[in-house]
Amino acid sequence: MKQHTTTATEGRQKFSTELSKILEAELRSANKIAEIFSGWGGNSSTLIILERPFTATYHHLKTSFKKLSDPHYWMEEYRDENTGDVLACKW
Repeated sequence: MKQHTTTATEGRQKFSTELSKILEAELRSANKIAEIFSGWGGNSSTLIILERPFTATYHHLKTSFKKLSDPHYWMEEYRDENTGDVLACKW
């Protein structure tokens, strides 16, 4: 399945409710969306990558957290296991 970049509005409308809470908190903290991809992982999920590292921790939400620290991908991610959506941050 081909992955493609979507518009910010289009990608955010389809995004996980739990991850949207994190995204909104990050945007309020002056972090910005760098990229949005739909069809991430070969399904209908969405990947949003932020320009900077997360400004807080969000382990209280119903998401999984992973510190990748992989310069080819991203630094950290929160994932909604139900939808497959991912919110990641760059270095």
